[in-house]
Amino acid sequence: MKNKILVTTAILLALTLVSSFVSAFGVSYIWGSPLEMYPGQSRDIYITLQNRAGEIGDVNARVDVLEGQEIVEFTDASNIYFVPYNGAARANFTVSVPKNAEIGDGYWVKLSVTTVADGDSGGMGFATGSGQKIYVQVVPEPVEGGEELAQESTGFLGLLVFILIAIVIVAVVLIIVVKKKLRK
Repeated sequence: MKNKILVTTAILLALTLVSSFVSAFGVSYIWGSPLEMYPGQSRDIYITLQNRAGEIGDVNARVDVLEGQEIVEFTDASNIYFVPYNGAARANFTVSVPKNAEIGDGYWVKLSVTTVADGDSGGMGFATGSGQKIYVQVVPEPVEGGEELAQESTGFLGLLVFILIAIVIVAVVLIIVVKKKLRK
């Protein structure tokens, strides 16, 4: 019985100690999924690395591309980012869809984010990981001026409706005036 209590106490103590080192580290991405791009298009995007690490403080985070290396290129000098305690850092990269991609094709980009122990800290480091998956959907290239044409046609339609309403109002007024003159 004493051994069970001792083992249980040791396990609870170990869990308490380890839980104080758990990193509350997050990764966010704002563009939504799927990321729609046309053949030959390149876009600069980023993920935000957020550090709510509790007792640990500042951390270094390494971002690796696990899937989609053929369409992703980091634009920062290094793939290791300093993320201050209760702060954030941006990991910047470019996504490029091949020119020969077919409409409807899709590419998965899978990013792995791992906090890495600081070698100078002298303390114990726990590597914690997180990640982000982004689906890139190949869509048709937008038509040049398509938005302007839609606005112009909407404007013309609005003007046409206004003119028709004005003609109807003038006709009703004329009918009323003519009827009043005929009654006299």
